[in-house]
Amino acid sequence: MTNQHPLTDELLQQIGCSNPRARVFDTQAMRAAYDRGRDEQLEQVMKWIEEELPNYAYKIEGSTYLDEDFIYKDLKEAMRPQEDNS
Repeated sequence: MTNQHPLTDELLQQIGCSNPRARVFDTQAMRAAYDRGRDEQLEQVMKWIEEELPNYAYKIEGSTYLDEDFIYKDLKEAMRPQEDNS
């Protein structure tokens, strides 16, 4: 797996940036890039919740509770992975 930025030259062209190597992008391309990033982030959060939420549930006297403090902390860490510099 490479550490290529998700906003590739090909993707920039798809969202309307005529010259992806230019230092200045038009507002339409920037908005499209922002929207795509936001949508991908939401998908990541939803997948994390689906897979991980059961790990934060516990039962007391028949009622189910969630450990919210750890959910927020761990979700934040999962959405901001550290780069491996080894």
